[in-house]
Formats: sequence, C-alpha cells, structure tokens
Amino acid sequence: RSVILYGLQEMVARGSRRALVDPVAPGTVRLGYALHTTAGVSVGDEFTFSGRKYIVSDCRSELGTKDDVGLWLHLSDAQQ
Repeated sequence: RSVILYGLQEMVARGSRRALVDPVAPGTVRLGYALHTTAGVSVGDEFTFSGRKYIVSDCRSELGTKDDVGLWLHLSDAQQ
C-alpha cells in the first residue's frame, strides 16, 4: 500500500494564536481513512509504521482524496 507521510511541527502564523495545522504529539499518529480501516485500528490503539510503534491519536473520515492514505506524525518522529 502507498502511504503519504506528513511530518508536522507546530507552527503559528505571525499575529495569530492558532496553529496553522493541527499538531500531532510525538509518539502518536493521525491516520487517513484507508489506513485505519485497512489496519483495523481506532483511536488509542497501537500502530506500527516502519518498524516503530505509535499510538493512534486520530482517525480521519473518508474524503476521497490523497489524504485517505495519509499518515501524519510529529516532524521529529518522521525524521528518525
């Protein structure tokens, strides 16, 4: 299965108090619809990606876009 990996770091726009993207905590993953349904996991479950174990923090709804195969994790985790 193809996966689109998104490594996120919390960033706030100048003059704003809100993050530009929803942050992902280190050690956790946000999974696109196709990934979490295929793996049969839910929020709070353990998910292994590239030999490392993460806790599922969010399962996205089906969008019919490339985000359905997206895997979001903290930038520091993605760089390891």
